[in-house]
Amino acid sequence: VKIVINSILGLVILFCVNYFNLMEYVGRPDIEYTPVNLILCALGGIPGTLIVIIMQLLGNPVG
Repeated sequence: VKIVINSILGLVILFCVNYFNLMEYVGRPDIEYTPVNLILCALGGIPGTLIVIIMQLLGNPVG
């Protein structure tokens, strides 16, 4: 059950980052919804989403 909740929270965080345009505050474009990003956020949960966000901030988008 905890794994499912973690996966859902990861996807919700990714959606919220894009919906509220949080990446624009640091001068980066929104994170695209590519299959690689969605799978990483779904399987990795919150840590996976943080990896996607950090890679986007560093200028190396995943997928």
